[in-house]
This record gives sequence, C-alpha cells and structure tokens, in this order.
Amino acid sequence: MAGKKSQLPRMPKERLSELPQFEPDYSIPYHFEDGERTKFTPEREAEIKTALAQFIRPHARSVNWKGKLTGTDRFVENAMLAIATFEYRRRKMARFDRQLAKVTLKTTVDKIIDASRALEEIAANPELAYFIEEIFVAPKAEDNPTDPPQKLSARALRFAIRRSSQRLELYKQELSPHKMAAQLMRLEPILSLAAERVEFQSGDFQRDDIAQELCNDLAHAWISGTGQRPTFSKSNPRLRNKSAFAELLSLVNNSILNPLYRHETDFRTYGVKACDLLRKIEKDGEQ
Repeated sequence: MAGKKSQLPRMPKERLSELPQFEPDYSIPYHFEDGERTKFTPEREAEIKTALAQFIRPHARSVNWKGKLTGTDRFVENAMLAIATFEYRRRKMARFDRQLAKVTLKTTVDKIIDASRALEEIAANPELAYFIEEIFVAPKAEDNPTDPPQKLSARALRFAIRRSSQRLELYKQELSPHKMAAQLMRLEPILSLAAERVEFQSGDFQRDDIAQELCNDLAHAWISGTGQRPTFSKSNPRLRNKSAFAELLSLVNNSILNPLYRHETDFRTYGVKACDLLRKIEKDGEQ
C-alpha cells in the first residue's frame, strides 16, 4: 500500500562500513556473513565514480524523492553500492567448486547403490538377517550390569521382555537391512539430480537471481539520480538507439564490472524485468 514503510530490515552500520561508505536509499536483502570486506581499490573507485557521474549528468534532475533531493551524487553512491554487492555475491558464488561437487555426488551415488545392494543381500539371507536381529535385540550390558548375572525377578523379567519388544519394533521399522536399503534408495535419485544440475546451465537460477537484483538496484539508483522511473524498450529492430537505462547497463557491464562477471547481452532481459517491476509497483500505488 502506498505510504507504508518497507518492513525490510536496514543494513547494520557495521556492514555499511565494509562498503565504500555509502548510505543506501533502499534495503538490500543480502547480508555479508563471512566478514569479508567488499570495497574497491582507490584507483578503481575513482574510475567508477567518474564513469557513472559523466553518464548520469545529462539525465540528472533535482526533485524530492524519499525525503531527499535526487541528483548525480545520490545516483553514483547507490549505483556503486549495487555494483559492489553484485561483485561480492558473484565472487562468493564462484568459490563453490562445482566440478568437485559433481564428482563427490556421483561417487556418493555409486556408494549408496553398492551399500543398498549389500544390505538387500543380508535381508535375503534369513539366517544372517535373524542373527543380526538377535544381536540388536539382545539386552545391552547397561541394562543388566550385574556380573555374574543373577536370576531376574518377575517384574524385572517383564520389563526386559517389554524392552526387547520395543527394540525389535524399532529394528523392524527403521534399522533392519531391508529398511536401511530402502531409505538409501530414496536418497539416491535426489543426489543423482543434484549431480546433473550442479554445473551452471542456461538460466541457472542462482546466477539469474544475482543479475536480477543488480538490475533492480540500478533501477532504484536511476530514480535516485533522475527522479523518474527508468524505461527499457523491448526488442525492436526499428529502434536505432537504446533507452538511457539500457545504456547504463551496457556501461556497467562493459566498462565497470570485473570481466569475469560480465553478461553477454548487457543484462537486457533483467533490465526489462526491473523496469516492469517498478511500473507495476507504481501502478499498484495509484490504485
């Protein structure tokens, strides 16, 4: 509803000190958990500030937005925070050795299948299965610590029988070779699917989420500089020029971001979605 304050928690000040000293206009649903500092070198910070400031000046306007005036400085600060957060998240994600994870998952699946087959062989051997069952159900030393054993009273005998029955039921329901084999085979298809999907694929959801949040943050930064909602035209061969927001994404992608994290289409799809989201929020607020 329009006028309602965001319920998202503000980023703690100690977290902000790890960034290039920016005060964000909006809450970023992402927190730094490992204590790593995310900031640019002084040389790169100066280069990014210059590039962003030169780009936004022709579009910047001074109007009241969220209690403060929009303008070049406000845009630069918010855009740099968005870029710093994006690069931090991509760098952290890259530490996940997916090739090693895939090998581990495949090895585990093979071992699960081997273990399941071995347990089924035990279950198929009545004498061996019964022998293991007796070992499990037999009274443990802590149940009858008397040494040498003494004759049990009727009450103690009933307790021992009831306890053995409970153990037998637990064994049959959860721990018998047949049950354990079945449980392992329930896990096998999950791990097999994980092994297939652990490598990045087209439209990888985690990478997509990080890219979308970058574009959402840059769209908010655009408003903080211009006082206007950004627009992003859908693909049209008749249009010779990109929208200004599309040019911003192109600048960030090709001239500012670490080359390892650049996008092949300048985040076009994500930019369109970010603008659509803002338009929807604006429309809902007017109703």
